[in-house]
Amino acid sequence: MRSAAEPGTPLLLVVAPTARRVDAEAVRVARDVLSAATSVKLALPEDLPELDRMLTHRGRRRPVVIGDDRALHHVVRLLHRQSALGTGPIGLVPVGEGTALATSRALGIPARPEEAARAVLRGADRQLDLLVDEDGGVVLGAVRIPGREGGGRAARGGPGAAGRPPIGADRSPGANTIASSSWTSGGPGASRAPGAAAEPELPGPAGRLARLGGAVGEAVSGAVRGALPGGLPGGARRRLRIEADGRVLAEPGQPIRSVAVEVRGGGRMEIRIQAHHPLYARARQLVISGAEFEYLADSAPGGPVERRIWTVQPGAWRLHVPLPRG
Repeated sequence: MRSAAEPGTPLLLVVAPTARRVDAEAVRVARDVLSAATSVKLALPEDLPELDRMLTHRGRRRPVVIGDDRALHHVVRLLHRQSALGTGPIGLVPVGEGTALATSRALGIPARPEEAARAVLRGADRQLDLLVDEDGGVVLGAVRIPGREGGGRAARGGPGAAGRPPIGADRSPGANTIASSSWTSGGPGASRAPGAAAEPELPGPAGRLARLGGAVGEAVSGAVRGALPGGLPGGARRRLRIEADGRVLAEPGQPIRSVAVEVRGGGRMEIRIQAHHPLYARARQLVISGAEFEYLADSAPGGPVERRIWTVQPGAWRLHVPLPRG
């Protein structure tokens, strides 16, 4: 960890519309705490192009996101696209409901706006890995490729149960780019399922980072089960070619139930493949290809695509977090 920004560092407070609707009082508290200690400029973007412009013209101001995990995801992706993600840390004051804050909780950001704002001012900067695809999409926590009944209407791109389109049907084949509507409404695929992955606990910050993929993954899995016809039935299979750092983990002839990819730190992603013989691997780069597939990156729908390459960028971004106790 590094020391947080020096006292007096000017800040750009990026307030998500969802935060203003969900808890305007929390937004006010965070703004008051931060403005009492340094110069702040409020940014109230209503769509992603406006947010992009505000980040581009922020000058020396450090961005502080006031909103949920999706708002943080937007800011990280736009800064990455501007090649400005590594220029300084990002602050986060979580404002949202339920699993919309799974990432912030896993990263150890305080739930109370006042405490989170103080962490921005007097905390430390933690370096974090980032998962990036070949089209500039980013992943903070987890990617999920769910199972699908072969030959069904959803597999062919048609509407699913109750006339719902499959996930990603309103997306271009480009990468994990999120439509502007999701900035203002929370977007399709926003996670609502409760629960977190039950995994062995690691102490301190390492444990929180290890729980990031699991917490987001459970929320994402719930969204997938609700978005896909029939959820994940026992007969659901995909036929994909999966390579991790050049090593072939699966061929199209090997039916696959699902794929889970999680950002775990240490410059590697963790890959779990549910098949007849479950597979596990850690890698810097993952290539998945085959018949068209859809996926959820964090909680954002992506695809359908026939090929996707995810690569770990170690220590690509920094986040203000509270100082370790003691």
